[in-house]
Amino acid sequence: MLILDKSDTLKKTALITLAFSIFSMVVSVLFSKTNTEITSYYMTFLALVPFVLGFIPTFFLLWRGMPQPGFFSYHLYFFGVAALTMSCFLRGIFEITEHTSMYQVYLFYIGLVAAIIGIGGYVQMFITGKDF
Repeated sequence: MLILDKSDTLKKTALITLAFSIFSMVVSVLFSKTNTEITSYYMTFLALVPFVLGFIPTFFLLWRGMPQPGFFSYHLYFFGVAALTMSCFLRGIFEITEHTSMYQVYLFYIGLVAAIIGIGGYVQMFITGKDF
């Protein structure tokens, strides 16, 4: 069984979030080229969510050599980022098709709360040295 160092995990996370940001940007560009009448800001700026909330903080942690997040705060934060990204994608699709659903709103708030709790766990670990 291969056990990765935490810095290797952060490097993989940075690459995955960067790749998903690029993929989201390609989806946004392809959508804007094929459909000119209907636009959605959620679909247009979809690539910014994983880039700003995923790649930049991970790159900052690696670049500055800061303490690595604990298991719980790491996974909870990136669950929140994934939920926020999926919520923006679904909201963009619902705007384009002119439908509504409350599920993407719930997903947005669940993702937001998860990311905030993950950040709180990292701050607590940074201050006390223990991950909750």
